[in-house]
Amino acid sequence: MSFTETQRKRPRFQINCEGYYFYQDKWEQCYIIDINLDGAGLNTNHNFQNNEIFQLKITFNTQEIILEAEVMNSRNFKTGVKFNKLHYEELAIIKMLINAKTNRYKI
Repeated sequence: MSFTETQRKRPRFQINCEGYYFYQDKWEQCYIIDINLDGAGLNTNHNFQNNEIFQLKITFNTQEIILEAEVMNSRNFKTGVKFNKLHYEELAIIKMLINAKTNRYKI
């Protein structure tokens, strides 16, 4: 499925939590600012190029998922990514994370 303009503009839920990304053969800490089922906004230690792909690790309670993240934009260490190849279990964990971290919305 291609990443459409509609998907990019779907609302993101502010979760403000820690994550990790695998880039240049090592895991680096990042801060997940917001997320939805299509992608996330991150604070990272790198300015990426569009279309770069890396792994993003998210932990919720005792569950950990590693997602393939593709850079859609990156500026001043803020990076917008879309998720590629999500499986049902990963979607379920993202939903649980959103529901636990946000008070205003539930999905």
